[in-house]
Amino acid sequence: MEYLDYYDEDGNYLGYKTRDEVHKEGLWHNTVHCWLYEMDGSVYFQIRSSSHKFYTTASGHVLKG
Repeated sequence: MEYLDYYDEDGNYLGYKTRDEVHKEGLWHNTVHCWLYEMDGSVYFQIRSSSHKFYTTASGHVLKG
């Protein structure tokens, strides 16, 4: 089970819930995004095969704690 801390809109810690609960309820939570780009301004994205959506080069959730 993956747990995430969640916050109010001002960044105050409120507690933790499962990742599914946090997403289902639309709660504020921490994520990390890594952007890979070249000096000429080119930016790299990943394309998720299941949805064909563009995402940052690498990203993920910050786990509880």
